[in-house]
Amino acid sequence: GEFSSSQIGLPADITFRMRGRDEVVIHTILGGTVGLDHGKASHRYRLGDVYVASCPRVEFTCHTREVRSQTITLPQSLLTEVAGSPDDPWEFLPFAPVTVSGARQWREAARYVDNLLADPAAAAAPLVLSSAARLLAATALTVFPNTTVTEPAAADRNDAHPATLHRAVNFIEANADIDITI
Repeated sequence: GEFSSSQIGLPADITFRMRGRDEVVIHTILGGTVGLDHGKASHRYRLGDVYVASCPRVEFTCHTREVRSQTITLPQSLLTEVAGSPDDPWEFLPFAPVTVSGARQWREAARYVDNLLADPAAAAAPLVLSSAARLLAATALTVFPNTTVTEPAAADRNDAHPATLHRAVNFIEANADIDITI
């Protein structure tokens, strides 16, 4: 569907080249180590680390050592939709450090979605799946450095007029059965 969540294990020492596709792959290391070489920069990840492993237009060499990871794959189109910038090109800044609180927030969102999908009824509900995909996309855009999320401008801080808010609430109540986005 719109995303995938899986646990991956590479029970060996492996070196390979990666070329980004039209999706973003985010890893949480559960065991072992991963090294990524991108140009002159090298990055190493170990137990508990969270990082953007692959994204469009990025190439790197990966070195794994007995690695196990929880992996979330999100399509670039979903991230662009959630970012609200379909006409403005944007990208993740791969290999940029993630704050401790950002890594924790990502792990908690991924765990929540995995627990949600463990329930067959929830996993079969399109509205639940769509909301879970959007939660992951919004969390990724919030915690991983990228070029689309900026500080709010003064105009962004203005509250909606009561009439606008009333219309929005009426629309949501009348359409509670569909996936409503901004």
